[in-house]
Amino acid sequence: AFTYSLPPDRVFEDIDLRIALLGDDPHDHRANKAVVVESCLDLGARLSVYGFDAKGIRLIAATPFIGRPDRWLAPAGIADFDGDGLDDIAYVETPHLSGTLKVVTLRGDALVPVAAPKSGFSNHRIGQPFITGGVRECRETVELLLPDLAHGTLMAVRVRNGEILSRPLPFHPTPLGIERARGCGEW
Repeated sequence: AFTYSLPPDRVFEDIDLRIALLGDDPHDHRANKAVVVESCLDLGARLSVYGFDAKGIRLIAATPFIGRPDRWLAPAGIADFDGDGLDDIAYVETPHLSGTLKVVTLRGDALVPVAAPKSGFSNHRIGQPFITGGVRECRETVELLLPDLAHGTLMAVRVRNGEILSRPLPFHPTPLGIERARGCGEW
């Protein structure tokens, strides 16, 4: 068993650990990575990707810290959102404030944006013990299911040609509504 220690001014501040096959190296048989939220006392949160193998645990890549204390982000889903054959990571930066959706992919030792950020989404409310949202694949199209910033409308979100596109769905932005939206029915 391995352990990993952060500097004294940082913590892993997350609801869940996500294990995913990430990266663009087809020869990397240890492609499983851990995706977590890491927060710094003075700089807020960042998305971090850690690798693990027989030698231990190591940080592979991370987004920049948000840049201000008490600023958090919430991972929204991991899937091939842009259709290039590699899984991407979607997350909402400051889901309690501006709710900016960002989508990145792991290329070598960097998390590279695959689309321009788009504000107006929120997948977490203060005090909620879960992340609201999910991923669905309908008719060979991968979509992210996320509430809008006011948590009043469930949105289906796609990435096309470097742009985040969204449309409202006729389901409530609740865990039950999201589960129903995963059914891919015609609306």
